[in-house]
Amino acid sequence: MQPIYTDQDPSNSVLPSVNIKALTASITKKEVLDERVQTNLATLADEVIDDVVEFACKLAKHRGSNTLQRDDVKLAFEKRFKLKMPARLHAPTNNQIAVIPRPLSSTSNYKQNLVLVKKALEHGISQQA
Repeated sequence: MQPIYTDQDPSNSVLPSVNIKALTASITKKEVLDERVQTNLATLADEVIDDVVEFACKLAKHRGSNTLQRDDVKLAFEKRFKLKMPARLHAPTNNQIAVIPRPLSSTSNYKQNLVLVKKALEHGISQQA
């Protein structure tokens, strides 16, 4: 994956170290991140955003538009990371982090077991009657 921008200046990071420190402090006062961890988190954030924006641009181009829309970014994020995004994101209040619950995914084995349990319950109820 080629980055969208090639400026290697860490001050141009999407999530600078200062924000990572503030985010960590808002979560816990006990923990302090090592400088290398902060740098790696900033690099990871940059890579994720590059990936999502690049894919969103391809989606916009595919639908025949030269304009990147919020729905393009939302769909790109959902497809790349298999996370369901809410229809409308609201800013967290009181310096809290917004947590988006991940829907539970059912496996085929779980679904088969559920069908068997329902059949067993129906069979047990019909025998008692």
